[in-house]
Amino acid sequence: MKRGILLAILCLGAVLARAETPQLALGYVYQGSQPVPGTSWFGLNGGRGDVVWNFGRYFAVVGEAGGTHAKSYGTANSPLTMFTGMAGPRLYLIPRGRKGKPWKLAAFVQVLGGAAYASEGQFPQGPLGTTVKNTALSMAASAGGGIEMRVHRNVAVRLIQVDYLYTQMPNLFDNYQSSFRVGAGVVFNLDGQPAERKAVERKPTECTAAERKAVGCKVVERKPALRCPCPE
Repeated sequence: MKRGILLAILCLGAVLARAETPQLALGYVYQGSQPVPGTSWFGLNGGRGDVVWNFGRYFAVVGEAGGTHAKSYGTANSPLTMFTGMAGPRLYLIPRGRKGKPWKLAAFVQVLGGAAYASEGQFPQGPLGTTVKNTALSMAASAGGGIEMRVHRNVAVRLIQVDYLYTQMPNLFDNYQSSFRVGAGVVFNLDGQPAERKAVERKPTECTAAERKAVGCKVVERKPALRCPCPE
């Protein structure tokens, strides 16, 4: 088991080493959740951040972490805090510019998987729910997408990001929850985008007078001169 985890880490490191310099995104997120199917929805507010390793214009690997909080939910009116950590692939529908080229707009879709941790809530345990705990840990998965607009060579604005979040917290019924998240934020392109390169006229390689004579140029001075075509 330990060897498998170590091998997976080494493989992931080798893959990420071939990626471009990552970009960092930070932003606000609103999460609407339904603790049990058929019950009323409630809202959580918080933030999230992600690190993106881009592989060319169309594909990237994403690592995301976030946290949200609600003052009260359910019939018991207890507070709830939830943290998520997930990773997965991202596909750009409107691609970013090529490396070293400026870009203005990008749109993406992504699928992430990981874990969710909740605290301050009420989570029944056991076949009859006789034991209630205030913390729970479960798997988590999300699917969604967003739109980004570049406003500076190193900064972009995530205009909107929408995704569906699935968790499996115990609730004494079917032990799963559906949530929808909407957010926006700022993206820092750590690799930046280089300024437009000005055309630079390269100076021809210099050569000796003998070399000029060999290619048919008239020898005027016995010192290094420009290669042919001969200077006027």
